Amino acid sequence: MENKSELNWFNDYAINENIKENVSMLIGAYSRLSYANPDHIDVLKWENQSTKWNNFRINMPSLLIYSKGEAENLINEIASELKAVHEFEDNINK
Repeated sequence: MENKSELNWFNDYAINENIKENVSMLIGAYSRLSYANPDHIDVLKWENQSTKWNNFRINMPSLLIYSKGEAENLINEIASELKAVHEFEDNINK
């Protein structure tokens, strides 16, 4: 079994700020969707996603990342969801 050492990602500005900023934008996007569309069928889903990402942000200091590649994958996953939410938000508000 491989013994992994933890990456000190929290002090790495490129990783830390990227994750924090994208997560904050996700929380905002889901909150805006819920607020602007209170009768939409997915409002509970959006509220749950906002809460999920807020909990992620709160628990970020205890997040373990073991490599730059793992950090980049996490950043890409968050960015991909953010892009999809923004596109949906643009389309629903037309």
